[in-house]
Amino acid sequence: IILKFKKLNTIILHSWHFEKWMTEYIVKIKKLIKLDISYCTIEDLNAITQLINLEELHLNSTKVIGERQKSVGKIVYVLNKLKYLDISSFSSSYKDDNFKKLAELNNLKVLIMQVMKLTEYAIRKIINNCQYLEKLDLQMCYTMKSHGFKDIDNLRKISQLNLSYIDVDDSIIEKISNCCITMKGFIINDCCLITNNGLENIKKMKNIEKLEMQNLTNANDQVKFFDGEMISNALKSGSSALRAELWNWLSQKLPGITVESFPKEELVICLPHLHSNLEDRNSDVCKYAQEAAIGFMTHISYEFMVGQTKKLKPGSKTVVIAELDKARPRVPMKPIPSKKKKKNAPVEDNSKTIKTAGAIKASKSVVKTKITISKAISSRKKDDNIDTSSLLAVNNLKHQRVIDEQKLNVHELNFTTPREDFVELLKELISFAGVNKSLIANIFFDTNPSVLLKGSDYLQTVLYLLIEDNYHMMENEAACFIPYLILKIGDPKNAVRNGVRALFKQIASVYPVSKLFTYVMEGLKSKNARQRIECLDQLGSLIENYGVSVCQPTPSAALREIAKQIADRDNSVRNAALNCIVQAYYLEGKKVYKLVGNISEKDSSLLEERIKRAGKNRLIKSASNLRIFAVPVTAIARPVGTIILLKNQLIKVE
Repeated sequence: IILKFKKLNTIILHSWHFEKWMTEYIVKIKKLIKLDISYCTIEDLNAITQLINLEELHLNSTKVIGERQKSVGKIVYVLNKLKYLDISSFSSSYKDDNFKKLAELNNLKVLIMQVMKLTEYAIRKIINNCQYLEKLDLQMCYTMKSHGFKDIDNLRKISQLNLSYIDVDDSIIEKISNCCITMKGFIINDCCLITNNGLENIKKMKNIEKLEMQNLTNANDQVKFFDGEMISNALKSGSSALRAELWNWLSQKLPGITVESFPKEELVICLPHLHSNLEDRNSDVCKYAQEAAIGFMTHISYEFMVGQTKKLKPGSKTVVIAELDKARPRVPMKPIPSKKKKKNAPVEDNSKTIKTAGAIKASKSVVKTKITISKAISSRKKDDNIDTSSLLAVNNLKHQRVIDEQKLNVHELNFTTPREDFVELLKELISFAGVNKSLIANIFFDTNPSVLLKGSDYLQTVLYLLIEDNYHMMENEAACFIPYLILKIGDPKNAVRNGVRALFKQIASVYPVSKLFTYVMEGLKSKNARQRIECLDQLGSLIENYGVSVCQPTPSAALREIAKQIADRDNSVRNAALNCIVQAYYLEGKKVYKLVGNISEKDSSLLEERIKRAGKNRLIKSASNLRIFAVPVTAIARPVGTIILLKNQLIKVE
C-alpha cells in the first residue's frame, strides 16, 4: 500500500511491530523526509541508513530486537541531512563511543534524549560539535552532572533547553544566562542544586517566553514569595493562558506557606483580579481562580474577602460570593493554640502555718501577718501562670463535616424514614451541641402550635445574631433548612405563618436572594392551596424589594411559571399570582407582557384588568390614608412634587 503513494514524504506509525520485510518496503521511499516509529518494535534498524534524504527521525521508546545491529550513533551518522532527532528512552547501547558519530551531525537543530544514561563525556561531545542546535531536551537524564555542561556557552543559537531532574548548579545557570541570548524556553524543574544566586541570573534572560522552575527546594526558602506588585501586574495585563498558570501556581503554593513569610497586603492587591477571574469566560482561568481562593482564605480569611466584594456590581457580587462559599469548606483548619502549662511551684516556708488546738487563740496576730504575706506571694505566682490562650479554640470542624458529608463519610441527615441508626446519630449530635432535643426534632414536623411558635422565635433570635455577625449561609445549610420552612408557610395557624414570613425576611440578609427565590418557586408545585398563596406572596415581595433580577433561572421563565397559577381553581391563588405579576409590572412596565409570554385569553384579560385597577388602587389607597388622619389635602401648604409620609405610605403630590 505504501509504495502506491509516490509523493509520500512523511510516515508516522506508533506501536507497530516491524519485521524485516516491512522495513524493506519503507526504505524504498527515497523521498521520505519524516519518519516517526516511536513506541515500535523493529527487527532491522540498519535499513534506515538507506533513507539518505531523511530530515526528521523519531525513535522515542523504540525497541530493537534484531541481532548484530549497529548503534544509533553509527546509524544516524549516515543520515547527514538529519535536522530533528528524538531518541528518548531508546533501547540501545549507552556507551560513549555511540555518541562520537552522533555529535558529527552538523545540520542537527533539535535533539531530544530524555531518560538516557548519558555521561559527561557524551554530552560534552555533543555540545562542542553540534553548535547549531536550537533545541536540546535532556529531561530525566539522572546520570548527568554539572561538569558535563561546562562548555554549554558554545550553544549560541539554542532557544529551548530542558535540564529538568539534572544536578546543574548556579555556575551553569550563569553561563547560560550570559551566552545563550536567544533563549526563549527554559525548563529546570526539580534541579535541587540551584539557589537564589541562580535565580538572579535567570532574570538576565530577557527573551524568555516559557519558564518552568518547579520544586527548586534550595531556592524556595531564600527568595521572596511576592516581589512587589509583580503577580498583581501579571494578573492585570496577562493573557488568559498566563493568568490560568499563575492561579494554578498560587493554588498549589499558598496553602503551604506560613502566614508570616510575606505581608498580607501583597495578597490584598490581588483580590480585585481574583474576583473578576472567578467569573472569567475562560474555563481554565475560572477553574484555577476557584482553587486559588482557598489559599487566599487561609491567609486573609473568608470574612475579609467577602467584605471586599462590596465594591463589585450586584450581579458580580452574587456570583463571587457563591464561588467563595463553595471554596470555604475546603480551607485547611487552623491549629488550636497550645495552652501554657501551669507551674506547680513549691510554697515558701513563710506562707505555712501550723495550727494546734492550744495555740490558735495565742497566735491570731501572727497568723494574720502570715496570711497577708502568703496572699502577696500567691498573687505574684498567679500573674506568672495566666493562661493567655483563647477561651474558645478556633477550628474548622463545621467545614470538615461538610466535606465528609459530600464524600459520604457520615450519615446523610436528609432522610424520609426515621430509622433507628439515624435517630441514635441525631441524639448523639444534639447532645454534643447542647441544644433542646424536643425543639430541634419537632420544629418542622410537630403538630403542636406552641412548639412551632417557640421554634420560630428561637430561629429568629439565631438569625438576628447571624445578621449582626455578617454571616453568609452556605449552600448545604440552606438545602437542609429552607425547603422544610416552605412547608410550614402553608400552615393553617396564622401565628405560625407570620413567624415563617418573618424568618424569610431575615434569611434574605444572610443568603443570596436569587437562590432563595428558587426555593420559594418550588413551593408552587405543592397541592396545598394555602402554601401556594403564601409562596406567591413571598415571590411578589422579593420582586418588589429586590427587582426582577432575582427571578431565576431567568425573569421570563419565572414569570411564565407564576402566570400558570392565574388559571388555578382557587380564587385566592389566582389573586396572589396576579398581584405578584403586578409587582413586576410596576418595575418593568409593559415589558412584563413579553416576559409572561402567551397565556389564554381569559387569563390575559384578568391580568390586564388587574394591572389597570392596580394603578387606580394605588392612588385611592393613598387618598384613604389622608381621610384616616382627617387632614384635608388642600390644607397642607406644599410645593408641587413634594412627598408626604402618612401612615408609612409615600404619596407624591403632583
